[in-house]
Amino acid sequence: MQDVIGIVRSLAEEVGPRPSTSPAEARAAATVNARMREIGLAVELQPFRAVATSGWPYGLLYLMGALTPLLHRVCPAAALALSVLLLVGFVLETLSFPVVSFWLPSGKSQNVIGTRPSSQEQRRHLVFVAHLDSARVAFPFHRWGMTGRRWSFLIVAAALTSLPPFTALRWALGGTWSMSLQVVPAVTLALSALAIAYRETRMPYVAGANDNASGIAVLLRLAQELNDPQHTALWFVATGSKESGLHGMRHFLRHYPFPKDAAFFLNLDSIGCGELAVVSAEGVLWPHRADPVLIELARRADPDVRARPFRAMRTDAQAAQVRGYRAMSLMAFGEDTLAPPGLEAGDTLAQLNAETMERAVRLAVGIARQLDALEAEPRS
Repeated sequence: MQDVIGIVRSLAEEVGPRPSTSPAEARAAATVNARMREIGLAVELQPFRAVATSGWPYGLLYLMGALTPLLHRVCPAAALALSVLLLVGFVLETLSFPVVSFWLPSGKSQNVIGTRPSSQEQRRHLVFVAHLDSARVAFPFHRWGMTGRRWSFLIVAAALTSLPPFTALRWALGGTWSMSLQVVPAVTLALSALAIAYRETRMPYVAGANDNASGIAVLLRLAQELNDPQHTALWFVATGSKESGLHGMRHFLRHYPFPKDAAFFLNLDSIGCGELAVVSAEGVLWPHRADPVLIELARRADPDVRARPFRAMRTDAQAAQVRGYRAMSLMAFGEDTLAPPGLEAGDTLAQLNAETMERAVRLAVGIARQLDALEAEPRS
């Protein structure tokens, strides 16, 4: 039997920090590939290219936004057009449509895809997802859980949203005094760009025990437990380059266009310590609701499990939800925050709880077996 702590140790300690597109991420993928084959899955290594970080695409957007007042002095029409394009680019990039990062230098990444077919008539697909890579250490104010992450993102979003109307007003009103309309959003964006530059050049990567070696450990345990699906094709997907913009999940969905009424996605992220929960709504711009069928099956499998929103960061489930798929995340939340522990230098094996991960395994197994037993396709 796969030992969840042993799997986490092999990734967080033997491989260590796993930046997106890095050799360490590739070693983690090789480790997962080998373990999936030991379990008896049919395994595919799916290579793709992605940017190494989401920081530089956003930093570029913020820097260009900060320069809008200066461009306005030369060509107001160009400044207005730029401010609109920056807002559109920000929204699309956040929703995992890489209109900015597409143009930046990229590196090699990969998904590891394990599959197990149904033994009888196939009625649906169930896709378990967990990301391989780990992130940089968060800023101190980001460690305040959802509150710090959420507010820092909303402030920047508000600055970008205000730029087009303020630029239009400055153009309509004229006069040098009207430049003050753009000062606050421009300064906000300039400071945000500097903060990103500092993080990208000075902050180290975490070992990623909770975020997200724990999710990979649960994924592999599920591959062991769910060894005889009757009517459900099972997919076990370890995604690369999630932290740099959900690129692995986006690439997977592009190459496997599942039928939207017969495919379910269960994302496993930061699930190694804290209180296990199903994520009822996620998405940093606006909430994407979890599939109600999956929530109901989770409550039947574990009546004590709580449903909690998570709006602080993007998840692989969000990439599926914005494309119309039925998805939900399982996460474990810290006692004093509304965000999972992680993104700290101390994201190591010592903080993890094997029972939390095993409970997640039992919950996911319960969801999968109930879904497999349904005769008709459940409706949301």
